[in-house]
Amino acid sequence: MDATEAESPDSAVFMNRSAIWFSAYLAAGAADYFMESVVMAPRPLSLASGVALAALLSEGARIWPAILSSSLILLLLARHDASIYVQGIMAVGGALGITLGAIAAGGIVRRMVEAETPVGKVADLLVFIGFGAVLNGLIAGSIVAMSFAMAGQSEQLVGVWRAWFIADFLGALVLTPAILAWLHRADVPYSGERRTEALFLTILLSLFALIAMGPLAEFAGSVASHPLILALPLAWGALRFGAARASLWAVLVSLLVIWGTGQGYGAFNAVSVEHPLPGLQFAVFLIAITTLTAGAIATAQLRIEQTLVEANRRLGERVDERTQALRESEERLSNLSTIDDLTGASNRVYFLEMSKMEFYRARRYQRQLAVLMMDGDRFKNINDSYGHAAGDEVLKVLTETCQEVLRASDIFGRIGGEEFAATLPDTDLIGALEVAERLRQAVEDRKVEINGGMVGMTVSIGVAVISEATVEYEQLLKRADIALYQAKEAGRNKVIG
Repeated sequence: MDATEAESPDSAVFMNRSAIWFSAYLAAGAADYFMESVVMAPRPLSLASGVALAALLSEGARIWPAILSSSLILLLLARHDASIYVQGIMAVGGALGITLGAIAAGGIVRRMVEAETPVGKVADLLVFIGFGAVLNGLIAGSIVAMSFAMAGQSEQLVGVWRAWFIADFLGALVLTPAILAWLHRADVPYSGERRTEALFLTILLSLFALIAMGPLAEFAGSVASHPLILALPLAWGALRFGAARASLWAVLVSLLVIWGTGQGYGAFNAVSVEHPLPGLQFAVFLIAITTLTAGAIATAQLRIEQTLVEANRRLGERVDERTQALRESEERLSNLSTIDDLTGASNRVYFLEMSKMEFYRARRYQRQLAVLMMDGDRFKNINDSYGHAAGDEVLKVLTETCQEVLRASDIFGRIGGEEFAATLPDTDLIGALEVAERLRQAVEDRKVEINGGMVGMTVSIGVAVISEATVEYEQLLKRADIALYQAKEAGRNKVIG
């Protein structure tokens, strides 16, 4: 039950597609009969054959019932000067030939070509022509010829085989690529300029076809009214839009050329021959083969260019990634040389370097400068009671607290162990004492959770400010260190300046 329910949506989709291809084949067959009865008899190509091969290439061999039934209906409805028995044999033979030819040709092409449209590469195009269009026409023509022989029409055997083979071959060569291109048209979006170019090219090709082989040939003269004038715009379309899109123009031009010739226009009616059909079919063949070949070459070149662009893009991304990684590595190395690993404060070397720069700037421009030296009170007790990992966590929290209180322009660093220092530019003694008191109070208020308990700590701070007698930064730092010692001697958790 579950399997049936799972398969029913696919079955419904397939039935819809079968109905579409069934209708498409009937429409193409009706167009063939119209062409043969109104435009030219016998018909130069079989549009129905192009639909049949496109159906097998698109859907696979499972679509054969739609092709067989639709072709049988058309052949049974066709008028022949023969008995019902003979007409039935020819109809069944024709339907089997069309279906088996499309199945064989479509199956081989599907196995040998992975692309959705078999005209994107020169190799795929050769497979499509040889194992698609040619094989399709050979099988269909041979089976139809045998059915004529079985019906007692042996005198027409060679003519029937040749007519069916050429018509089916040209129909598959001209129409099948165009149908597949239309089915997969959404995979290549075009800009407004490209759409305008395509419209202009369509109008130009229609005009040239009417000049070469249509009613406009009478006004263009013998030089212009020649099939060769179609070569340039067809090549333009193939090179600019690729084989799949150019195949649509090949269909348009072929139908216009067939119509014009059937109405008595063009070069094939001007020469003294019994019938313009052989020359017309050769012209249609040249139109299709040159357009598809040029388009395949252009498509292959475009694919190469796109591959190079994609490769360059990926290379650029890798270069950017490597550059970013190098930048981050350099930043990490820079941090390792300036930042204390444990606390994130400036390390001793960097702190002294930056503080000396501020010191000499203050002396040169006679500005105020203060230095704070601070030390964690009884920090050894925390390590002994809770372990060094807890002590490291306390130092991190101490650093965060100090950085929150200090200004961005202040220089803060770890001198060693639990000893820290801060250089405060443009700060006098009163301001330095206020900052030191805020630091002391903030540290005292901050608690650290360790092993489920709250641990606090205090700091003692010594303050010193620059004076006229201070000629080196180390002197200022030493005075702050002496004040720190006095703060510890006075009972710790104090500020002395």
